[in-house]
Amino acid sequence: MAKASEVTSRQFDPGTDWTLPEARTLLEQGYTPEHASRLTGWPVPMLLAQPRRPLGRPTAR
Repeated sequence: MAKASEVTSRQFDPGTDWTLPEARTLLEQGYTPEHASRLTGWPVPMLLAQPRRPLGRPTAR
């Protein structure tokens, strides 16, 4: 059997009380990405990145 490779988990904490979903809410309210980034500490690319969907599809019952 092949040995499993290591998994790297990375987390980003902007050091503020803003969660990423909360910061993205500012974009929905019309804030520019740059302004939202300055207010929340989240980098612009993270604010603009699309959240990943879970792998697989739920099975119908």
